[in-house]
Amino acid sequence: MMPIIFIIGPTAAGKSEVSFLLSRQIKGEIVSCDSMLIYKEPKIITSKPIIGMLKEIKHHFIGTISAQDAYNVFDYYLAATKKVTSLFKKKVPAIVCGGSGLYAKALIDGIFEDAGKDENLRKSLEEKAKIKGSVYLHKELRTVDEKAAEKISPNDLKRIIRALEVYNVSGVPISQKKCQTNGLYGKLPLKIFGLRLKRDALYERINKRVETMFQEGVIEEVRGLLQLNLSLTSQKIIGIREIGELLEGNCNLDEAKENMKKNTRRLAKRQITWFKKDERIEWLDIDGISPVKIKDEILRRAKYEVKFKPVKSFKMARKPQRLFFGFAAIFIVIISSIIFSLTGKANLIYSGITFLLIIKFNNSFWNKIFQFIIKRIPPDEIYFEGSYLARKIGLITHRIKLREIKEVVVTNYLGLPSFYRDTFKDMYQLEDKDEIVLFKCKHSQNPLMKFLVKYSMRWCLALQDPERFISGLKMRTSGINFKQELISTLPPAEVKKVSILKVRKTKLKGKIASRIVLLAIFLTLGLGIYYFPKIKPRVYRNMSAVYFIKGNMALNQENYKQAVNAYRKALKFNPKDANIYNQLSMAYMSLGQYEDALKALEEAIRFDSKLVEAYQNRAVIYRKMGRYKESIQACKQTIEVDPNFAKAYCS
Repeated sequence: MMPIIFIIGPTAAGKSEVSFLLSRQIKGEIVSCDSMLIYKEPKIITSKPIIGMLKEIKHHFIGTISAQDAYNVFDYYLAATKKVTSLFKKKVPAIVCGGSGLYAKALIDGIFEDAGKDENLRKSLEEKAKIKGSVYLHKELRTVDEKAAEKISPNDLKRIIRALEVYNVSGVPISQKKCQTNGLYGKLPLKIFGLRLKRDALYERINKRVETMFQEGVIEEVRGLLQLNLSLTSQKIIGIREIGELLEGNCNLDEAKENMKKNTRRLAKRQITWFKKDERIEWLDIDGISPVKIKDEILRRAKYEVKFKPVKSFKMARKPQRLFFGFAAIFIVIISSIIFSLTGKANLIYSGITFLLIIKFNNSFWNKIFQFIIKRIPPDEIYFEGSYLARKIGLITHRIKLREIKEVVVTNYLGLPSFYRDTFKDMYQLEDKDEIVLFKCKHSQNPLMKFLVKYSMRWCLALQDPERFISGLKMRTSGINFKQELISTLPPAEVKKVSILKVRKTKLKGKIASRIVLLAIFLTLGLGIYYFPKIKPRVYRNMSAVYFIKGNMALNQENYKQAVNAYRKALKFNPKDANIYNQLSMAYMSLGQYEDALKALEEAIRFDSKLVEAYQNRAVIYRKMGRYKESIQACKQTIEVDPNFAKAYCS
């Protein structure tokens, strides 16, 4: 029996990303458990998942009601319980994800049926409290509901009035109603997991997320929200009040940012305190662990049996006269792949590998051929080289201007999670004006630009989660839609062909024909690398960039050994890149390997004598080693290279 998986924890812990990866693998749907993601209008300020994630995996209770409408935990309880129960009956895996403790508790343990409201009674109780105080009302509550009075503080006027109101309207004490709750716990199989980080790491993520919000245009979003008649609940979204103060001129930009960071940290602290009380939660300490590994650990603990339907082979076609071309193409690819694999040239068999993955033969003979081929190629090089070349061919064929390419790069930069974006900003030297141009690019009516934006977002997912592509290529998971992933790497002209084939009356014919188109494209790519050696430097530069990004990702997640390995691989493809040596030194420094870090910095300075960060890092390492005279000398060299580099003066 498939359990319903809950993934909860404080804000910015990475719940959405883990839930997305989990849902993708087990072919499930995500049920949001966040009181602020329910609203349509606020997007940036609530850190909604990116559009690509929402399209690929079905999400419930995200952007479903207007921020002007009233919505409470009871409304959520009724709708979410119905949805989760429905998914369970249909045998669709459900992943409940969120950080709103009250919403999660309502779904797990239930909530008593709303007894209704009596505004006149409420007003009279409020007036009585003004005259006689809340303690008097608390004594009154004790006479009708002693259990509730023991749990509610005499100073908590709001809860006292509500308890008295429930009793007077329904005639049943509120404590008795709470015993009649009807939650999922005990009725359906549940596995509740909590993501836990060290406080400093969590606060750092929160601070980066707030900075990213301002880069993405949260001020303009709040300006628009303040023009609406927001409900009382939506007004509590962190950032609306703080940015409202900024817009009114009551504080400056830095103060608004700091207030948002402070209040978000306080929210995270309250969430941690709330969830600590529940002993049913299985906590996962995720410091320095990638989302993919967290996902795998959750699956292991949940003892989830992942089952997938095999991809239909060509034998199931109704009109076999069309199949000759398909079988001929398969035969050519298999023979070509085996021949190419014997040469030891990894790039040459890219097309054969991808096509075999699309078809996914069940026959053991074909699997043996596949295993023979896959062992001869580093799996993490397959996807990136092919996709890079396809993108380059598309750009060259259609003569896209440099400015338009930069717009796509910006989309890559904004499509990634906040803690990867700095890497893109550094690599492509993005400026604020580029981020403004992005909106023109996203809403462009040019079909070619639409394709590039869509492709670049998929490229982000590949960089964000390379292990998924590697495990997919090793056929550890068969649930990935390889065909769709490969279509996303095609040049625009070929995407158009595939789209035409897909809308034919007979879907199976379209599938066969589109596979043949894919085969031709990827076989051409493999042969292109072989016959045109000039393309190789481009591939190598791209591979260097991929490993550089992987290294930066690992460094941000405090996986320092993994970062060192990634930077070393990047240097194999581009051994004269000073920035890679500089980043490698930082990874060594974090591991305490100061001598190795100094050697890496010497190489960085050798290839770029004006790389001011390398001089500064050398000063820091000398200081950590207690070699203060050399540290001072390094600081002086930093100032000579760049007199405006303030960090050197501070040191």
